[in-house]
This record gives sequence, C-alpha cells and structure tokens, in this order.
Amino acid sequence: MMYDYGGYIYKGREGATKVVKSPRNQGERWRFRELLRKKTSITHPTLWGDFFLHHIPCPPIQCALMKDKAKLKNEEVKTTLLDTDSFDLYDKLEFIDTLEQLGLDHHYTKEIHEQLRNVSEAGDRDLDLPTTSLQFYVLRKHGYRISSDVFLKFRDDRGNVVSNDARCLLRLYDSQLRVHGEEILDNIVTLTKS
Repeated sequence: MMYDYGGYIYKGREGATKVVKSPRNQGERWRFRELLRKKTSITHPTLWGDFFLHHIPCPPIQCALMKDKAKLKNEEVKTTLLDTDSFDLYDKLEFIDTLEQLGLDHHYTKEIHEQLRNVSEAGDRDLDLPTTSLQFYVLRKHGYRISSDVFLKFRDDRGNVVSNDARCLLRLYDSQLRVHGEEILDNIVTLTKS
C-alpha cells in the first residue's frame, strides 16, 4: 500500500515502512516524521469487536412488548410504594432511598411525597436508632422540618450516640444534613468520623 503526503511517498506493509523519497531539510523531515508517526501508530482492537457494525435493532413488535413490560413494572413499583400494610417504616424509607439512588425517583415523585408526608405527620414514634437515622436523613433531604432532638433518647452517659451496628453508623453519617447550632449532630459527626 502506498501513501502520498505532500510529495513524500512511503510504502507500508504490515507495519514495515520504507521511505521512497526522503525529505530535504529539517522542517520537511519533522513534518514527514509526524505524518509517518500518525499513520503507523499501533492501535489495539476495540473491546466491543464489530458488534455495532452488525447490530440489528429490535423489531417494532419487540420494542412495544418491552415498553408494555416496563409500564407493568412501573405500576408494580407504584403499588408497592403506596402499600402501607406490607412494609414497616424502615423498609419503606429504604425503598424510597434506593429509588433515589438508582435515579428512578422522578417516575414516582407524587407517591414518594405522599409517603413522606404521611411519615412526617405521624410524628415521633418509639423507633430504633437505624430507623430514626434513616427517617431523619430522608425527611431532611426532601426539605421536611425534623428536629435533631429525635437522637436524644439514644445518648449514653457521656452524651454520645452509641451503636455497634455498622449499617446504623453509616446511616448516622449520611444523616449529616445539619443546621448550625445542632449540637447532637455535631457529636454524631465526631463519632462517625472516628
């Protein structure tokens, strides 16, 4: 195979190059080397192979079936989200948080706000520390006013919130949506960072 770059011809065959006509001065040599380097650089085969060259899109019938299946799953998630009897508070809040982490919460905005309003109106109940920290985190993230005093009942003699559960400590660390002057949240931050 022969290539012509501005009057300088070289032959290339399976990586071997042979200069037929050499450049005359330094500027031409530099230009020729650059052109030669660009043409003979080693490229690795793509990870995808030739999949996209031979890819055939799905037929319209199959696309319609996939859209119908997606609508059914969407409705199933909505009914699961609105079902108040089958989930306890922790599972419901974790489900909402998981939907948000997956980036699917925009499909269920109305249902999520309805559930969070119900949780907020229910007020302070006798909850364990993981549920309280998750409730605090999710409600604060959505702009609901919830006092940091919900953590007061979990303090020990020295005023620190103590837990041996790693998942609970992670939730406490996540619940750092604090406002200036919330001393108990400052203590929680100190606890979870150490």
